[in-house]
Amino acid sequence: MSSAPLLAMRLNEEAEAPESVAVIEVDHSNASRRRWLREGTFWLGTPLLLGLLLGLALPSGEQCPSLPHPLNRLSSIIGWVYFCFWSISFYPQAYLNYRRKSVVGLSLDFQLLNLLGFGCYAVYNAALFWDPLVRREYACLNGGSMPAVHANDVFFSLHAFVVTFLTLIQCAVYDRGGQRISWPAALGAGGAAAAILAYLGAVVGAAAQGGHGSATVGVAAAPSEPDLPCGDILSWLSFLYFLSYIKLAVSLVKYIPQVWLNYKRQSTDGWNVYNVMLDFGGGVLSLVQLVLDGAATHDWSAVTGNPVKFGLGFTSIFFDLIFMTQHWLLYPGSSTARPSWAAPSNEPGWEQLRGGKGSDKQLLGAYEQEGAAAVVERSQQQPQQPRQDAGMDLEGQQGLLRPETD
Repeated sequence: MSSAPLLAMRLNEEAEAPESVAVIEVDHSNASRRRWLREGTFWLGTPLLLGLLLGLALPSGEQCPSLPHPLNRLSSIIGWVYFCFWSISFYPQAYLNYRRKSVVGLSLDFQLLNLLGFGCYAVYNAALFWDPLVRREYACLNGGSMPAVHANDVFFSLHAFVVTFLTLIQCAVYDRGGQRISWPAALGAGGAAAAILAYLGAVVGAAAQGGHGSATVGVAAAPSEPDLPCGDILSWLSFLYFLSYIKLAVSLVKYIPQVWLNYKRQSTDGWNVYNVMLDFGGGVLSLVQLVLDGAATHDWSAVTGNPVKFGLGFTSIFFDLIFMTQHWLLYPGSSTARPSWAAPSNEPGWEQLRGGKGSDKQLLGAYEQEGAAAVVERSQQQPQQPRQDAGMDLEGQQGLLRPETD
């Protein structure tokens, strides 16, 4: 056999040999635990500390049922803690969206319904807290009891509306993964908005005929008695109750699109669990405050006269339990668990780097961006046979490629 065919055969074998892939084996458990503990301490500890400070520093019991000391201070602390829990619960998701520059995993239907619900809730709380005409009508309808709406209820609902609106802007700007608002959500939100405008027009008309034409919250000079009988369907209080029922209806269904999206994806990636934990804590504390106020004053109109607050607490707790079940039981570790072996090169978030001669490259993925991966061991490369230079001196190879002779 001549030297040329033998040399070509040797080079072909080397060219067809599989290239080595350097892989990082990642230990996610300890790093993920440390990161979860660090973030959990921040997201859960901050509202707890802030709520305690506000509850101790600010006056207690203003425009609320009179509670004996120290129950009035305890109710104030509970109210401000759940206010901080619910208020800060919007920020873990917004921060995650910003860090990923993506809202994939977050339901757009959920955000749209959230905006509608918190808009209604903000108007409802602000009117019951500030408008003297509405407050008198409430007292007329509830045996002289004033609305159990705290200052933190008002600021929470206004703040929630603003932050939800900003999150919707994120949904419009960042990558959505092809997701769009579904027609049931759009139709429901549009129908609710139309019903609100129609009811508002009827109430404004009735108020104008009765001598009041103002539809503004917080009208200063109001008569001692409402223009319409207590509980009249065209009174401002009835309109506010209508808004509260829309908020309650929205809260009953708004979580369903997110639950369904997590189920379809078999993952909670993109859905921040800290907003669920904060929402759960806020729901529990809001119910505790309602029960405390009612038991201390022997006046349960705080529950019967404010059904939306009572219903919201139970609804948020129920769905938060579903979300936590999805995150920790049904789809555990979906955002952090990865095999230690090389992922396919076409898998999203991974880049398979193939090494040539002397390669010491690594396999890096989405975990490095999340900060949850810790490199513990680098896989050994497959040993490579030393390549023979195609331009070597055939005569100096000690007969390795020496042509055969007869």
